[in-house]
Amino acid sequence: MKQEYGFRPNLQTFNVLIKTCVKGNEWHKAFEVYSQMQLQRIRPSMSTFNALSMAAGEGGDWRRAIDVMVDMR
Repeated sequence: MKQEYGFRPNLQTFNVLIKTCVKGNEWHKAFEVYSQMQLQRIRPSMSTFNALSMAAGEGGDWRRAIDVMVDMR
């Protein structure tokens, strides 16, 4: 994710992006956003994990659902 205009995305920014991807049926993009979040070393919240679980469920991707559960530890 590009940092423009001196703005650095934070946890809330990433959560909104992930939730928007889920609502827009762009499940794979939700996980791309999560990957960017991890690269920037932003610690996910329970809200992040809930949205990712929904993305995995809606997308029928049980492996990603398991990965989300592992990341929650």
